[in-house]
Amino acid sequence: MASLPDLLLADHHREELINDCTQLVERFVSKRSGLKGLAYKAALSTANSAKPNFLRNAMRKLIPEFAVALDPLYQEFSQSSAGDFSVYLQKHSERAIPAMLGVADARVARADHKSLQALYNKLRKGVESDMQTIFPDLSRVLTTYLG
Repeated sequence: MASLPDLLLADHHREELINDCTQLVERFVSKRSGLKGLAYKAALSTANSAKPNFLRNAMRKLIPEFAVALDPLYQEFSQSSAGDFSVYLQKHSERAIPAMLGVADARVARADHKSLQALYNKLRKGVESDMQTIFPDLSRVLTTYLG
């Protein structure tokens, strides 16, 4: 049985997946309003100033690790009678989101830029609720690349 990383990271669509995930996050940030929206926009702008194409490069590094973190759920899905991995992920978001956030937390902890770490740590409290908001769209994007 194929693993989620094998399917998602196939050479023929890997860059498309990275593009779609990057655009998804960019749209999410651009639509945010209020203080949190300003904070996200400022953080992304600061990150892109420090490292051009920051978000795209971050997606390039994170997506393989997200795929590994979500693989146990994919293996369970593959053994089930569920027909849509996106729906399955959403039903198991209480496991999927913390797994993905654990990957992001570990990646940020290893980052060389202390200023980026500080920005992430300031925003981290609200990231879980925002992940719940973006997760249905993200799960649909991921599912697109399984075939």
